[in-house]
Amino acid sequence: GSSPLVTASPVVLVILPPAPTNVIATPHASDAEITLKWTDNSDLETAFVVKRSTDGVNFTRWAEVPANTNRFIDFLAVPEVTYFYQVKAINAAGSSPLVTASPVVLAKLTVAPKPTNVRATPNTAANAITVTWSDTSDLETGFVVKRSTDSVNFVRWDQLPANTTTYNDAFATPGQHYYYIVKAINPAGSSPFSTIVGASLPVV
Repeated sequence: GSSPLVTASPVVLVILPPAPTNVIATPHASDAEITLKWTDNSDLETAFVVKRSTDGVNFTRWAEVPANTNRFIDFLAVPEVTYFYQVKAINAAGSSPLVTASPVVLAKLTVAPKPTNVRATPNTAANAITVTWSDTSDLETGFVVKRSTDSVNFVRWDQLPANTTTYNDAFATPGQHYYYIVKAINPAGSSPFSTIVGASLPVV
């Protein structure tokens, strides 16, 4: 004969998650941060662990981000310090191998250079004066436009996002000549102002 059957409690087999790939660290001096990106190769992880080091040997657990995340932004990086980052996927079964990104250095933020090739042109179709310039770097976090009616006393007129190269002044009065200057800004300070340019809308 045989004894009664005894049923074990159900179990769930948990498989180790695969390691992330394409782990890349990119410094952004204008934002004073380093962005770490990777490819998530499965839906088995419950989180990703990020480790950081300044010597490539001694790593500190730096952050844990949720499953299906593919990036981490380090806002605490210090300029002119070399950083090494490692990433691994984790779940209840354990963790994947660590993957190390190439080391990066966050450059010390400097004042952005001033915009060049500044021009002011009447835009009769839009009933505005269009101011254009060349953005000569990626260091700025924005641009400041100032306006004057006498080329001496300038008023702060608008602030525009980084990488902008055009501003339309829709508050220009036809027949009045306006002067403009533009500067780049970031947390390190302001560039010198551009050369003065001017234009006026015709009176219709």
